[in-house]
Amino acid sequence: MLTAVVTIGVAIGAGHIMQTRLAESPRYDTPAPRPSGLRPRPLSPEAQNMMMYSPLLPGPARASGPEDVPADPQAATEPLSFPESRLTPVSVPADESGLEAASHLARAETFGNACEVQAHAEAAPGAVIHVHLDACDRDMPVSISHAGLSFSARTGEDGRLTAQIPAFTPEAEIAVSVAGQRPVTLEVAVPDAVWYDRVALAWDGSAPLSIHALELGADVGSDGHVSTAHPSAPERAEAAEGGFLLRLGEPSLSGTALAEVYSFPSGRVGRSGTVRLSVSAEVTETTCGRDLPVRILQSSAGSAPRETTVSVAFPGCEAVGNILVLKNLLEDLKIAQN
Repeated sequence: MLTAVVTIGVAIGAGHIMQTRLAESPRYDTPAPRPSGLRPRPLSPEAQNMMMYSPLLPGPARASGPEDVPADPQAATEPLSFPESRLTPVSVPADESGLEAASHLARAETFGNACEVQAHAEAAPGAVIHVHLDACDRDMPVSISHAGLSFSARTGEDGRLTAQIPAFTPEAEIAVSVAGQRPVTLEVAVPDAVWYDRVALAWDGSAPLSIHALELGADVGSDGHVSTAHPSAPERAEAAEGGFLLRLGEPSLSGTALAEVYSFPSGRVGRSGTVRLSVSAEVTETTCGRDLPVRILQSSAGSAPRETTVSVAFPGCEAVGNILVLKNLLEDLKIAQN
C-alpha cells in the first residue's frame, strides 16, 4: 500500500509540472520567425526606370511595372509590328538581249532530265520507210534526206514528227537533222524495194509542181491516172494493182524543199506496157518570168537513183493562173514481163 501511495503521488506531481511548462511555451499556430540572413535590396528609382532594347520593337521600351498593365485586356494581345521586308526588284531587258537563245537545244524536263532528240525508222507496205522523230520542242524545222532526195518538215505541238519516204534501195539510209544540228543517220532494211520503179521530183517550195502517171494505157481522169488529186496508197502497190504517189515536205515553211515520188510495182504487176509520165506546173506571181531548177531522180528495181537537174522556164506574169504540162521532163516507165 505504501508503494501504491508513493506512485500516485509521483504521477500527480509530474502532470502538474507538464501543464505548467506547456502554458508558458508559445502556441503551435504562431507564425515562425523569418530566418536571419541577407535580404534583397529594393530596386532604386534609377533601376526601375532602366531602358530595355529589343530588335523586334520599333524603339526602346521601359521595364513594365504594375502601373503599365493595360486596363483593356485586349490591348495585351495586339500583335507586334515587325520591320517591313524590302526586296530589290530584278529588271529583265524588254528585248531579252540578256537571255540565251536555246530553242534549238535539247529541252530540260522535270528534275533536270534533258530531253534528247530521238528518231527511229521502220519498213512499211509499198517499200516505204516510216520515220518517227521526237525533237522535244514544237514547230522545229526538220530536214530528211535519202538517196539524194531531201525535203523539209516541221514538228507538231507535241514536238514529234512522223514522215514517210519511199525506199530507193534495199539497204536504206535516212539522215534526219533538227534545226540544222548534226544529222542522225538511220539504217533500215527494205527488201521489197527491188520490186519497184520510182521517179522523184525535188524543187524549191515556191513552185506548185505535180507528177502525173497514166498507167498501162489509162486515160486522164480514169482509175489508172495517179496524181496529187488522186495519189492512191502504198497498199494498192502492195496488192500489185498499180502505183501510188507521195508528196513530201511542208509547204508552209519558208525556203522549204518539197518533193514528190511516184512508185510503180514493176516486179509484181503481171502485165506489160508503159507508164506515161508528165509534170504539171502552175504559173504564179512567184514563178512567172523565172527559171526554176528541178532535180529528177529515177530508180529501177531497187538500184541507186539516177539524178538529173533541169531548168523549167515559166512564162511572163501575164500567164499567172495557167497550168503548164511538161511531157518530156520525165522518162516514161517501160514495163516488160518475162
